[in-house]
Amino acid sequence: MAPTAVVHRPRWGLAFGLGAVLVAFVATWASTAGAPAELATFLTDYLLAGLGVGFAVLLWSSTDASGAQRLWAGALATIGAGAAIGGSSHALGAAEEVGWLWNGTMIAIGLASCLLGAAAVRAFVDSPRIRGGLGAILALGFLAYVWWVLGHPDFQWAVLDYGLTLAALLVTACVLWWRRREASAPWLIGAIVVSFAAAGVQQLELSPHPRFNHNDLYHLVQALGLWLFYRAGRRLPDAAEGGP
Repeated sequence: MAPTAVVHRPRWGLAFGLGAVLVAFVATWASTAGAPAELATFLTDYLLAGLGVGFAVLLWSSTDASGAQRLWAGALATIGAGAAIGGSSHALGAAEEVGWLWNGTMIAIGLASCLLGAAAVRAFVDSPRIRGGLGAILALGFLAYVWWVLGHPDFQWAVLDYGLTLAALLVTACVLWWRRREASAPWLIGAIVVSFAAAGVQQLELSPHPRFNHNDLYHLVQALGLWLFYRAGRRLPDAAEGGP
């Protein structure tokens, strides 16, 4: 299968998306009077935010973008939004509290997981009936996740939900590569492996420096993962549209 041709529409979409991230960054910086509580975490979170939103706009703006690719772009944008909310939460010293900022981060991660699953279903499942059933399961799973994390705002639940989705995508990508050399599979496998490595850094609390902790290193590793997810999205087929 050949990669989907990418021809970008006017650049105002990219400027608007990155501009929104910049506005949130500046507003947070001003709210902390230029002294965010966790500077490195704040900066690396906003790096992820810019990458997520930027890659999402580039993918969405492709002239021939399919429904599956736009769901994938939605997932990347949601990851970017979650990173921005998380960065502001850390900057304001509100991380892991029950405030709306932290809850927003948790919900954004769950939504990104749901959208990645929905994109994969649309991309690879031929049967409309099965696609509909799996879509309903993903939607109900997301609602259940939101209900749970609003009462249990521990980041481990976001990691678990996202990790289960990535594990399912990894198995799918491996099978598709083995059976038909699916063009998006190598990029997707690479993205998931890098994401698991990033999660391992975060969960094992591997801190290279007192001022650059495990969260900061996690964000840098995940930045590579986002680029790989974008590259996978560019090659994503769409079973619903019969596209390559």
